[in-house]
Amino acid sequence: MNEAACRKIVSARSGGVCECCGQEPATEKDHRENRSQGGEWSPPNIVDLGTLCHRWKTVNPKAATPGGWHVVPSVAYPPERVPIMHHLYGRVYLDEVGGYATHPPYREDHGPVWSPPPDPSQPRTIREIMEDAVRRRERTPEQFRDITPGDLAEQRAWERQALREDPWAAGWCP
Repeated sequence: MNEAACRKIVSARSGGVCECCGQEPATEKDHRENRSQGGEWSPPNIVDLGTLCHRWKTVNPKAATPGGWHVVPSVAYPPERVPIMHHLYGRVYLDEVGGYATHPPYREDHGPVWSPPPDPSQPRTIREIMEDAVRRRERTPEQFRDITPGDLAEQRAWERQALREDPWAAGWCP
């Protein structure tokens, strides 16, 4: 995929908001797997970050790795197989068409390293999860719209505390 097409897809996915913190405008496209290490211009490898989050990720790659913002080059775990900790949706995978998914993609050609495809009866994308919750009357569409920056800050504080206590249980480690 070329750079311009990838930038357009990633901008649409983020909605112009930093995918890491959700509190600043997304001004910079960043490679999760660095270009110097073979990272490509593909939607699963590019995240839309604000200036501060991009600076933090670049200066602290080891700290950014558990959240999926930095991907160590690996044949077994390419960017599409490493989830990010999204500010709103939690642990999600980035797909090729510019969406978020709750399950990693299935690749037949990579054998046992790749997980089996998810059960088709289970929702796969965040949108499907939200629609399913509305359909089951667990939530109304308005409840998804009523998420405030304060709710996000409270969630981030909880995630930081959980990460300090046990990064595996907090879901920050793949």
